Amino acid sequence: MRIYMAFIYFSIFGFDLLIDFVGWILVASGLKKLSEYHDCFWKARKYAVLLIFVSLLFIFDFYRLPLSPFFSSVFMLAWTVWCILEMYLIYYVFTATSEIAADCGEEALSNRLSIYWKVLIALKVASEISRYLTYLIPNETYYTLHALSVWAIFIFYSVVLCLAAKKLHGKFPAELQQQSYMTNESKGTTRFYE
Repeated sequence: MRIYMAFIYFSIFGFDLLIDFVGWILVASGLKKLSEYHDCFWKARKYAVLLIFVSLLFIFDFYRLPLSPFFSSVFMLAWTVWCILEMYLIYYVFTATSEIAADCGEEALSNRLSIYWKVLIALKVASEISRYLTYLIPNETYYTLHALSVWAIFIFYSVVLCLAAKKLHGKFPAELQQQSYMTNESKGTTRFYE
């Protein structure tokens, strides 16, 4: 099973045409399907669902408008929440992939993935620092630094997970991991618990 996650940014007059919350809905849907292989995908899905709601705040490009200090603070707080949620999602996706690799006998890949998520988080933190600098001290250097860090994150994330998918293709355990939910057939309901 392969999953590709990418977000394309396209806006006209400050209105985001390819809305991020649609992308996060797709990510949450994919993580729900992957959760049958590992519980960490279900945990990552929870953060993707939260990102759906947080991304609704960013349909319009507020950072291009002159905002009052209060709205600027709210906007920066929302970005901080967004970043923290993304970091948890990244952690759980990489943890699940690493543990699946270990279960499939790919110890070297598992160890590399355990290191790669830390590198990805460091890149994400650097990207967000550069984003804050573009708000505090607007100049082309910080915009360029931020753009480069965003592309580095995208390329790194894509390459690592594609290589992991290629390495693990056809090696998933035959028996699916025990699910975190139980079905009550007599009542016909499904209840989730952890």
